[in-house]
Amino acid sequence: MDGEIVVNDHDLPSISLALARYNEQKKLIYLGKVGTGFSALDIKELHTILSKIKITKPPMHINLNDKIDRNMQWVKPLKIAEIRYFEITKAHKLRMPVFLRIRKDKKIEECVLES
Repeated sequence: MDGEIVVNDHDLPSISLALARYNEQKKLIYLGKVGTGFSALDIKELHTILSKIKITKPPMHINLNDKIDRNMQWVKPLKIAEIRYFEITKAHKLRMPVFLRIRKDKKIEECVLES
């Protein structure tokens, strides 16, 4: 399955992105992280883009059970990543996510997940 997901943080130079989507109440819900599928060019481009929109706190609700690296660099939820994943778990996390690309042609409100 593929979906467009809101990017919420980055961890460079070894890249991983925290992913989220908006629920019906317009709150960001954490979906897990993606750490595969990035080319060297993707990493360079992401570093350039995300370094300009850093913030100090997570822009979404984090559950106590979510495994979040304390050294994460959070960013404003302004970018959309296209992610391939196997399924959404019962805990509402993406299983086996793979980064495909940053979507420059979509707005945050257009993010969708296939279930």
